[in-house]
Amino acid sequence: MSRSGGRSTRRRNLIGRSDARAIRIVAAVAAVGAVLSGCTPTGVAAADALWCGALAAIVAWSSASSPWWAVVAAAFLTTATATTGPLVLFAAAATATGAAVAIAWRRASAPVVRAAIGAVVVNVVLRSEWEPFALASAVAGAAVVVLLVITGVARRPSAVRRRAVRASLVLAGVVALASVGLVIAGVGSAGKAADGYTALSAGLGQLGSGETGDASQSLADAAEHLSAASDRADSWWAAPARFLP
Repeated sequence: MSRSGGRSTRRRNLIGRSDARAIRIVAAVAAVGAVLSGCTPTGVAAADALWCGALAAIVAWSSASSPWWAVVAAAFLTTATATTGPLVLFAAAATATGAAVAIAWRRASAPVVRAAIGAVVVNVVLRSEWEPFALASAVAGAAVVVLLVITGVARRPSAVRRRAVRASLVLAGVVALASVGLVIAGVGSAGKAADGYTALSAGLGQLGSGETGDASQSLADAAEHLSAASDRADSWWAAPARFLP
């Protein structure tokens, strides 16, 4: 932060036209690497490729303007989580950390290098095998992504920040609508599932008591209820949620 004319101004990395073109190339390469990472946030191949590729491109692009401390912190955290994975991932993260420290030491702008560090970092976290506790790699990866994206976008010109906010709101709206459909489907299927479980329990009890006729009817009712619950859960309004991470 510096002061000019009594007003504080946020220091931004200088990104020229040639830098901007190089950053777009880095973001595209990051996206390709992410698509090939094997990360499956949704289980649907096309959706996985879209989410991973878009995430990597956004992180690389944002990192170009992230402050040195955010780039260093993200690289260090990524290196720490890469200690349990393949050696090549650890080496890549360690190299990114070295580059980040060099930028901080020299107080260099180097937006393309920062973008490259972000590209390496996001591709490493997408392949992370660090699991000291449940979802540890996901938590660490989310922290790295949020840090680089928020700090990077915050240091972009106001017009870019406004577009980023609008895009985020649109994405949040789409996710919310898809989630509402899933909730409606879940509520609609819950009653039938409960009826099916009740009928199944009754049928098993009757079968144990030797009441084969009643048991047969109860089990048939259970199958009907559970089938109806499955149909409601698989309804068209629940389908969009399958493409969400």
